[in-house]
Amino acid sequence: MGDRDAILELAAKYMHTLDLDDREGWLSCWTEDGYFERYQSTNRAQGIDELGTKIFDRRPHGFHITSDYAITIDGDSATVQCYLLFLNEQRKCEVSMFGVYRDKLRRTGQGWRYAERIFEPKYIVDSIPNVLVGH
Repeated sequence: MGDRDAILELAAKYMHTLDLDDREGWLSCWTEDGYFERYQSTNRAQGIDELGTKIFDRRPHGFHITSDYAITIDGDSATVQCYLLFLNEQRKCEVSMFGVYRDKLRRTGQGWRYAERIFEPKYIVDSIPNVLVGH
């Protein structure tokens, strides 16, 4: 499998494990020092332990759909940008969030992993935890 396909497989695993409540599977998508942030919010975490407790354990339940991947690979590093559309399971699958993921990935001995994932919301409903600061 080529690097681009491996990165797309990681992205699919990330979303499926998140939506199907597979904590260990989701955490395996990250480097040990991985960093997540929802831009302009309190929703951020650094390292596997915080990713599990501050992000996975507090996630909204529904279906994360990503598309339009732009992938740039430079040796053992990659940058990825894609869109996220979130369908809220508790609101009859209404669109509750839309935005852009801006990612940095690293090739590890286990394959590609997220080293940094920044989510920049363009639209988010108030019922999603840790909404934008000032909303």
